[in-house]
Amino acid sequence: MAAFWAQTKWPRLTDAALLDSRRVFDQGEWWRTGSALWLHGDIGHLVSNAGGGFLVFSAVVATFGLGAGWRRLVASAIAGNGVAVALHHGEAYRSLGASTAVFAGLGLLVGRAVRVMNHSSHPYRWRALMVPLVAGLAVLGLFGAGGVNIDVLAHATGFGAGLALGFIASAASAGRGRLLQHEPGKE
Repeated sequence: MAAFWAQTKWPRLTDAALLDSRRVFDQGEWWRTGSALWLHGDIGHLVSNAGGGFLVFSAVVATFGLGAGWRRLVASAIAGNGVAVALHHGEAYRSLGASTAVFAGLGLLVGRAVRVMNHSSHPYRWRALMVPLVAGLAVLGLFGAGGVNIDVLAHATGFGAGLALGFIASAASAGRGRLLQHEPGKE
């Protein structure tokens, strides 16, 4: 909310911080992959990202722990923006908003769930493995792929980056015996 307030007070802030493929590649302004996550187009955009973010971010933190959850969320959101801007290299592509982070968080949760089900000894493990993946893709499709001024690619790349990092991070924690018996808040 503070960033949105600053955007209204200093309108040039939006242009200075949004994700812009030409500025990222031509001028080397890679920090835009992170700064754009703090900007919003209007009050409706802010409210929808805050609502979705509250639900998803709290689930990520509860699942991965406070520090690890936020680090993984930020890393996957920035990676998602990086992939989106790379796919638009040479084009006039501009984007802003925390929705990439919201879908990155969803991807983190789905990636971890897929990893957990992958190591299950349940006789119908493959069917159970598909449930979190299909559910995550359904949420992405329902909330991230329609409407005016929706950056579907950034939503998809955020989800994909989160999915990969959630799967990998769960593999790393499994090596320390924490995959199936995670203590929230512990890293």
